[in-house]
Amino acid sequence: MDIQLIEKKNLNTKNNLTLKLITKEKLKKAKFKRTLTKAGFEAEQDSVCAMHGKSLLFCGIEDYSDENLRTAAATLAKSLKSCNYKSASIEVNDKSIKAIVEGMILGGYEFDTYKTEKKKHKIKTLY
Repeated sequence: MDIQLIEKKNLNTKNNLTLKLITKEKLKKAKFKRTLTKAGFEAEQDSVCAMHGKSLLFCGIEDYSDENLRTAAATLAKSLKSCNYKSASIEVNDKSIKAIVEGMILGGYEFDTYKTEKKKHKIKTLY
């Protein structure tokens, strides 16, 4: 997976899945609160809920500490392996970028040296 850091205004959203980290407090005020709660999503740490019609993938996070960001990003990376999107994007800031990139790399890693058939994933780029 290729990881690129770009400004949000330069992002081409065609065939792009948007990744969102959400706490329980933010879920109460979220735009898609009703739909997410009907799906049983409670924004618990590392829980995932997809809204394919809106090209959104939500991951619950307890707080924005580095460890929680890292594990949530790893969970998102594992979930991306089964998606049919060509790219994904996640919003980061100066404090969260290191933990999110580390989590994406760790969650996306697969030891396949000795496998005869290596899985090909559709996600090629993370913005």
